[in-house]
Amino acid sequence: MVNDSNSSAGDDRMVQDLTRRDFMATAAGAGLLVAAGQSLAAAGPATAPQAALPVALKHAALPPALKEAGVKTPMVIRNVRIFDGERPELFPGQVRIENGKISAVAIGSEKLSGEGAQIVDGRGATLMPGMVDGHAHLAFPFSIDRSPPREMGNVVEIVLQSPPEYLMFYAMHNASVMIDHGFTSAYSAGAGSMSMDAALKSNIDRGILPGPRLVSASFEGDASLVSGASGEGLQVNDPDDVRKHVNNSADHDVKVAKFILSGPSFFNDVRAMYSDSVLAVARETAEARGVWLSGHSRPTEAIRQGLRYGFRVLYHCDGFDEETLDMAAARKNEIFIGPTIGGLAVYLGRNRQPKMPMMDQMFEVYHRNIEGLRKRGIRMVTGGDYGFDMMPHGTYANDLVGYVKHFGMPSHEVLRMATRNGGEQMDLPIGLVRQGYLADLLLVNGDPLKDISVLATKSNIRMVMKGGAIHRLDG
Repeated sequence: MVNDSNSSAGDDRMVQDLTRRDFMATAAGAGLLVAAGQSLAAAGPATAPQAALPVALKHAALPPALKEAGVKTPMVIRNVRIFDGERPELFPGQVRIENGKISAVAIGSEKLSGEGAQIVDGRGATLMPGMVDGHAHLAFPFSIDRSPPREMGNVVEIVLQSPPEYLMFYAMHNASVMIDHGFTSAYSAGAGSMSMDAALKSNIDRGILPGPRLVSASFEGDASLVSGASGEGLQVNDPDDVRKHVNNSADHDVKVAKFILSGPSFFNDVRAMYSDSVLAVARETAEARGVWLSGHSRPTEAIRQGLRYGFRVLYHCDGFDEETLDMAAARKNEIFIGPTIGGLAVYLGRNRQPKMPMMDQMFEVYHRNIEGLRKRGIRMVTGGDYGFDMMPHGTYANDLVGYVKHFGMPSHEVLRMATRNGGEQMDLPIGLVRQGYLADLLLVNGDPLKDISVLATKSNIRMVMKGGAIHRLDG
């Protein structure tokens, strides 16, 4: 397996200091009113419409010998149409993979040497980079194939009432679900405890568990909702506690210290929660310890605080106005914005039924914000707080469909969000089909540039490769 950015020592503390209260803000920070979620969940999880595929692609089985190829065996994939993570159209080509990386890319009629390599006939499928979930909560318990008993309640109730070891097992399962569905990397937006993501990442990297590459995160720092590893509440106006939160993140081998900069929901309690002086301490400590900062930030002032104090990723960002968008544009080479449309994609995908005026209002706000971000060239990433009952793990591509169908974005731009932008967010050489990049690749039946919903059907993703190793192959 390819070992990347974060240290792996955290697995030795996998359960040692997991505390149930650590997870509370992660659930609240998803930012969807529980009542709204229950209304949507009553109709069951939404899925994108399945596109009709050409018969030749639908029934074209990939060579069984592909299953035998490993990281150490050079491989040449031929007869594919390539989406390289940037271009707005597919192009015919070939790709050679050696030692877990893409060693060469040929375009058009150019041929790559197959000497000493496993030859793979892609049979006209689309070859594209593995996708990145830029707003992942792997411990959120609901998945497309496994969910907690209904009597346990909603996500918030489950995480409040369940022991952390229970949540860890869900995280392990959901990591497998994620990579099965073509998302080969995940940028965590908050874990079940300080050590959970580090433990999960270490075991994935060492090949003990299947799962995506993971940028690990802390629990979410919120004065009223979480408890630190010391058992003391994180106080918004206490610089020592904020410093401790960032230091604990580094001490537990996680890369991201997550803060809830505002109230959790679009619908209520959207005040900014931290003073500028305290966030200055967070930035200073993070820079000293090599930790990145992420923020759940809904109102205008919370977004501006994140921009002023070095936050690398900001989620939701309901309160963007022209001035704040311009502030973000000034830092567009340093930041990533995750609008987080998971719940909206479900609601809009059901033709706004049952009717929820607050969700309609949310759509108008997000539509305006997304247009402003696109106009200024600010990098957006996909990921929609998946793991709720109405948007379970495994339905991640509903985000992609939603951006195209409901927000009017071109398919190639949305795919760039899920590949190239995600790779840059992860700070790894992934997300592009390019020489020297890690061979995290998918073979997909159909053309996602013409119909992005093909990615929402697992059976259309014929091959999932991570670091040159086959994770999954159908057919």
